[in-house]
Amino acid sequence: MNFYDFIDRLKYQVQKPLPGEDAQLLMAPSIRRKMNSYDFDALNPKISAVMALIYPNENLEPTMVLILRQSYAGVHSAQISFAGGKKDDTDENIKATALRETFEEIGVEQHHINVLTELSNLYIPPSNFLVFPFLGYCNEKPAFNIDYNEVAQLIEFNALHITNDAIKSKMIIDKHPSGDNVTAPYYLINDHKVWGATAIILSEIEAIFKELLFDEK
Repeated sequence: MNFYDFIDRLKYQVQKPLPGEDAQLLMAPSIRRKMNSYDFDALNPKISAVMALIYPNENLEPTMVLILRQSYAGVHSAQISFAGGKKDDTDENIKATALRETFEEIGVEQHHINVLTELSNLYIPPSNFLVFPFLGYCNEKPAFNIDYNEVAQLIEFNALHITNDAIKSKMIIDKHPSGDNVTAPYYLINDHKVWGATAIILSEIEAIFKELLFDEK
């Protein structure tokens, strides 16, 4: 399916109810599936937002981008994620956070991004972040301008590949921040094991894509 047909169908698909937590948990680490609800009043989590960005590649295939974060002193050092970060007091709303951070980290101009929908939020216990993901698209491949202080590498891939069960597997995380050995599902994307919060967000996007593809048949 070419990018522009895909986006036309996706615009319709995201008007339906989100797949939500049921879809998220399919790619969640074992420790997360054992957890119940969180008391956010007690936790007082930091608020952040990320952008799952779709755009056409040179062959007009729907393409997504992840980032490999630089190494630093923090629990998300050298991890794979979507572009995004912490909400600033100057941000008008949480969508503005996702747009600003995407520009700051990978240089995609905010006016080039069409936001399709806000996805289901999720809490990240090791860093006490409550993340609000957004799904958006650009009509042309962005002219990326990477902030190498934060981003080590861009990881571009065919967006529809996440619907292929062959790229999914599981691994044991023996140095998980919880201190436990944790079984973590992952997507193998361009030889990178994408797990944790990023895989959880991708899992909801995958469910949206699969329903779109099913409706096409």
